[in-house]
Amino acid sequence: MEPWMGLGYSDKALSAFLRRAAADRQVLFASAPGARRPLGVLVLQPGVLLGDFVALLAVRPDVARHGIGRVLMEHAESQTFGVRRWLFVSADAGNDGALRFYRKLGFVRVGRLPDLVRDGHTEILLRKGKSTRG
Repeated sequence: MEPWMGLGYSDKALSAFLRRAAADRQVLFASAPGARRPLGVLVLQPGVLLGDFVALLAVRPDVARHGIGRVLMEHAESQTFGVRRWLFVSADAGNDGALRFYRKLGFVRVGRLPDLVRDGHTEILLRKGKSTRG
């Protein structure tokens, strides 16, 4: 699934990341009754820059644009803002859809992170504060 494949992540590497995050209770799943596989997944890493960090948000392409990502993000916000001031997320600078999605949710750009995920790619760091929760 893009953008991870384009950034050089293998299925094996993503699976290992999700297993570690699940063991640390950092994974949120969206599912439907009777569904054989999740509709979406979010990994929320706690304690990053006085907040939490959405390390991964993915929604199956066949159910995209049905509010699943928004619901996962709302759940992450409620978990975060109960104990922390900030919620952070990053997206590849070329991923206009993700950047638009996060802006619609009230996130604002706070920085550029060149070469963070892969050489030659820039991540945009976005942040939403407890007081700006929509």
